[in-house]
Formats: sequence, structure tokens, C-alpha cells
Amino acid sequence: MSQPILDETTTKISDHVRAIMSFPNIGIVVGSRATLIVDTHGPGNGATIARVAARLAPANTNLFVTTTDFHPEHASGEPGFPPGAILIRNKVQQQEMEKHGQEIIGMFSGRSEQIKELLAGVVLRPPDVTFEREAAVDLGGVTARLLWFGGAPRKATN
Repeated sequence: MSQPILDETTTKISDHVRAIMSFPNIGIVVGSRATLIVDTHGPGNGATIARVAARLAPANTNLFVTTTDFHPEHASGEPGFPPGAILIRNKVQQQEMEKHGQEIIGMFSGRSEQIKELLAGVVLRPPDVTFEREAAVDLGGVTARLLWFGGAPRKATN
């Protein structure tokens, strides 16, 4: 979480995709009926990302959110999204979150006082939709494919 607080500046990637450049980058895919957010950064940032999505597509009433990892810099901004946002997550990622999510939040909280404050009280909710290998999200004129290729090798630390 090298940049704990996001600003609302986006970079155009393609006609339907914008990004908030950070670590990790936040993807915003806009269709004619719905918007998909890829990664939520950290607490408080979910609300910022939701504002950006609403500005980019004010007529879209459906908001989908997905994460690429269960670590806080990817998933802990989810509580900042409005009620009704549909959270989609791969089943393996969800299992990792259930097993290690609070432990990882605790580890990240020890990195700085600012991050500790940002992560205080974060509760990660279960997804509304889970998938095994692939999920297709129809955004209206754009279909986003969420793919799971298997876990990345983790480097052991002492």
C-alpha cells in the first residue's frame, strides 16, 4: 500500500476501460448498463472509486466489484462501495480470504501508523457471486471475462 489514499484521476486505457494508476492499479470497465471495478485498494478508497465510477457512467445503476487478490491493497476498500454493489470473487481466493484475511490485515496494519488507522475495523464481506474458472459479466455492450488460472507460486519467508 505504497499510496494509501487514492485521488480521482483516471487514465484512459480503451473506449470502455479507465484506470486509477496506483499500486495496485484500479480498473474501471464501463458498459451501457453497468460498471465493473477491478480491485478496491484500501479502506476509504472504495468510496473514492465508487465516486469515480459514478462520474464516468452516471446512468449505470449496477455496480460490480471484483478483486485480483485477497490482500488488503486489493480487497479492503470493498466496505466503501454503496449497498447493492455486487461482489464477485473466485472460490479459491475466497477460501484464502476466509483462512488468512484477518491475519493479513493484521500484518499490513503493522507496516505504518497510517495503514493501521486505515485498516482499523475493516470487515471483509463474503462475495455475492463466486466462480471456479470463469465468470462473464454483461455490462451492456461490453462483456468482462473474469478468469482464474490457478494460484501463483508464493515465496516462503522466514
